[in-house]
Amino acid sequence: MHALPTFSGEAYILLICIGALVGSIVGTFGFVGGFLTTPLLVLTGFPAVVAVTSTINKNFSGSLLSVLVRNRASKVDFKLLGIFAAGSFAGCIISIEICHYLLNAGIFDLFIKYSYTIFLTIIGILILFLTLNTRAVNDGKSAKGSYLPVIQNYFKQLPGQLYFAGDSFKSSFFLIIMLGFLVGMLAGLYGIGGSLLIFPAMLYLLEVPVPVAADNSLLLVLITSSAVLTGHVLINHSSSFFPGLLIFIGWIAGMQLSTVLVRCLSPFALRVILSLSMLCTVLLMQFNYLV
Repeated sequence: MHALPTFSGEAYILLICIGALVGSIVGTFGFVGGFLTTPLLVLTGFPAVVAVTSTINKNFSGSLLSVLVRNRASKVDFKLLGIFAAGSFAGCIISIEICHYLLNAGIFDLFIKYSYTIFLTIIGILILFLTLNTRAVNDGKSAKGSYLPVIQNYFKQLPGQLYFAGDSFKSSFFLIIMLGFLVGMLAGLYGIGGSLLIFPAMLYLLEVPVPVAADNSLLLVLITSSAVLTGHVLINHSSSFFPGLLIFIGWIAGMQLSTVLVRCLSPFALRVILSLSMLCTVLLMQFNYLV
């Protein structure tokens, strides 16, 4: 088993604060919070594999609570969910084996540090660029068209087209499998639940109706998180229930805080703060500064 570092009472409070920060981001934007949980835990002294499984614990608890609160499955398309889950399981198995190899080689912590540096830098700059570009378009300073219809038409030409949700939309079997595989890989390697990728992909790439996308993505995150958590415990012998529980408690409080943030700050300011927080996290990871 990967032992947890010995923490004082102040450090446990810090875990709750991390959960609150992530929860406020999730509540404000609906995604991205998982991308910050793992690096923030690494900064507080957790081994990378424990940080990953703690994040997965939080994702599992949050998605399970959301499923219980919604208490309905009327919009779940089990054919769509089954194809996504098949790809996700394949990604989970491969990613956990990669983690096992990197752990045995003693380089998993370095892998997490540098790969997160790349991801957070790209996403932070992209969000900042899109935010500034959107404001320029709204101010009439830019009139650049959208490439989304072109991308959607391209995906409609892929082989293996199947109808879903009572023939309300169709999509390629191979595209869905690949998206599910990517979700499983991200969950196994980084602890990311998948909502960052899967919900926007369902809406904009597959053109899934919003209620169907919401229910299916929620269940997919729950299924993927449980599979990854089981795999890490059995194969990598990493258990992190208590840190995950503390993060989840803070996450619930942060979700409530997000309602205040949405009322007090403009969408432009919120997106700028999000992008800058990602870039600051990158700097902290590079300088090994303990928060």
